[in-house]
Amino acid sequence: MEKNPQNEIKKITSIQHDLPRGRTLIEGSDSPLFLSNELKEQMALYLLINPDTSEETGDVWIILTEQGKKNIMWFSIRKTLEKQGYKVTTKDIDNALIRVLYEKNEGVSSEKTGDNELLKYFEQMIGDAIKEKVSDIHIEKKRNSALIRMRKHGILLEYRDISPDYASSLCSVIYNVLAEDKQVQYQEANFQAAAINRVVNGVEVKLRYQSLPTQAGFDVVLRVLPIGSDDESFENLESLGYSGTQVKDIIDIVSRPVGALIIAGTTGSGKSTTLKNLLMFVNASQGYRCKIFTIEDPPEYKIPRVSQIPVIRHDKDKDSTRSPFYEPLVATMRADPDILMIGEIRDQFTGDGLKKATQSGHQVLTTVHAASGLGIVERLDDFGINPSVMGSPDFLNGLIYQKLVPILCPKCSISFNTLIEKGDVSKEIVDLSKRIEDVADFSKDTIKIKKDGGCSHCKNMGIVGREVCAEVISPDFTMKNFFREKDPVGAYTYWRSLSDGRTDSLNMTGKTALEHAITKMRTGKVSPLDIEHNFGPINDALRKLKQMTQQIIEKEDHENKGNNQSSSIQEEFDNPLADGWKDISF
Repeated sequence: MEKNPQNEIKKITSIQHDLPRGRTLIEGSDSPLFLSNELKEQMALYLLINPDTSEETGDVWIILTEQGKKNIMWFSIRKTLEKQGYKVTTKDIDNALIRVLYEKNEGVSSEKTGDNELLKYFEQMIGDAIKEKVSDIHIEKKRNSALIRMRKHGILLEYRDISPDYASSLCSVIYNVLAEDKQVQYQEANFQAAAINRVVNGVEVKLRYQSLPTQAGFDVVLRVLPIGSDDESFENLESLGYSGTQVKDIIDIVSRPVGALIIAGTTGSGKSTTLKNLLMFVNASQGYRCKIFTIEDPPEYKIPRVSQIPVIRHDKDKDSTRSPFYEPLVATMRADPDILMIGEIRDQFTGDGLKKATQSGHQVLTTVHAASGLGIVERLDDFGINPSVMGSPDFLNGLIYQKLVPILCPKCSISFNTLIEKGDVSKEIVDLSKRIEDVADFSKDTIKIKKDGGCSHCKNMGIVGREVCAEVISPDFTMKNFFREKDPVGAYTYWRSLSDGRTDSLNMTGKTALEHAITKMRTGKVSPLDIEHNFGPINDALRKLKQMTQQIIEKEDHENKGNNQSSSIQEEFDNPLADGWKDISF
């Protein structure tokens, strides 16, 4: 394309004379960049076309009002376009003229607009999610249908049926207009992740956006994270679901100035919530006289009086082997911290950071994905922390594993005993009752299950929330020696030997998260059906404990028998009158 004097124009004063002859106005919901009605008051985007060949020139004009130049959104738009290889030029325009520009409708179908409606729908959807304490929103598009579902108390509930086209337009607006930290424009066929920060109905909320292409459409999942306020109040551990003995152990763990406390669990198990409240407790208990840094990817909750450091990914490091955690870890280690929180140990670099932080005399709180409390040790081994470090006296202070289990509605839950007595139950319920008999006493315990359809108190769900069921391990020297010897079976056997073996006891020392759930079942708080859904057979922990105890007894009997045989043989040799020596004459 030949040089056009229009390229020298700094301000658009005439739509007829100052705009290039070949151009396409970018404004549709399915266009490379989608502008809301609010943004259309401030800017316009033109893709330049060669009028002779009808081919793109690779140039884009961003036309800005004075207000538009103050809006940081245009920087994000320019960055996105430049990453796609476009040459971007900015032009000025008056507020009145930009309205005329859109009114001319430059060949764009009005059917591709409607962004204001989509944004209003989005705001309503997020507002409903916050009100109902929803953890995740699933937008699911199929070939001929689309559905929005919301996860509340761990259960996916239907929210709205929408058309496939509406689902595409909605997700396009969410990603192109609202999302931050995104790399490219919205693309249904690609895996895409981003973060969205909004204030909805006065509540500040962070949304983690993840899209997944499916065979006949896509899924977009929004993790809903109300990030809190500057309020310094926090939930105590008992209100989260921890037992009295577990809270005592955790307080003892965090009172140690050096070493690591690691919380494990699956995605959505409440690890971040526990960590946030624990940090706030530690800070308050020390009179806010300590310096706490967090390194998070990204920060999920606002934690008052704590310096929260986000992990920032630079374009220059895209092809580098250096972890994005490198800069914040090095910086915080040099910044005189008392306590360091690393959002998640996920690779060898963050594992090495955990090791160096504790070995340099700091207290570290963090999380990891693991299947049990002692499973944390094996995960750390995967991340390059060797057994001698894990067995050292000042490295591991505490290991916690937790799951969230539904809490029954106290108004409408049904007595399991009454259900069995009626006799009109399935074989599965009969088999469950037999397993329950191994861990509970029907004559003394109040065992309940959820009522189908619930009631008005629980909004027809049958449950009113979720609580933590956990195992808390404070490794002593004996257990750390098993870590050093890389003997997970020995460590597990020793830890379980600390249990009192009673399912009616509130002492959780040496007990699994399953056994913690059973104590809640025996008081009618948790359904045995939900326990088996989350942990497997309800009598599994007790069965394994009995097997382990029996093996220990048999091993001791075998060793004692061997010792007795050796003693008898020695006595025969020592006693010249013993049988076998009598007939020997000297």
